[in-house]
Amino acid sequence: MDIEEIPAEEWDTAAAREAAVRRLLALPEGQRTRKAFTFEATRLGLSTATMFRLVAAWRGDPVRSTLLPARRGPTVLR
Repeated sequence: MDIEEIPAEEWDTAAAREAAVRRLLALPEGQRTRKAFTFEATRLGLSTATMFRLVAAWRGDPVRSTLLPARRGPTVLR
């Protein structure tokens, strides 16, 4: 998907997720606890497990588009 095709609402969601991920990764390792992940997840209306998945995805590919909301339904190949 081309970046211009991403709806503004989804891009805003990814931006909020990026900010939360950056806050978590800025914490010293000893403070990066489940409680911290739960706090950020709650702020975004996500589960703690999803927050852990977002951080893992970001570490693998640290670009905002990595954090876009997943689209439901079958994947359409072009």
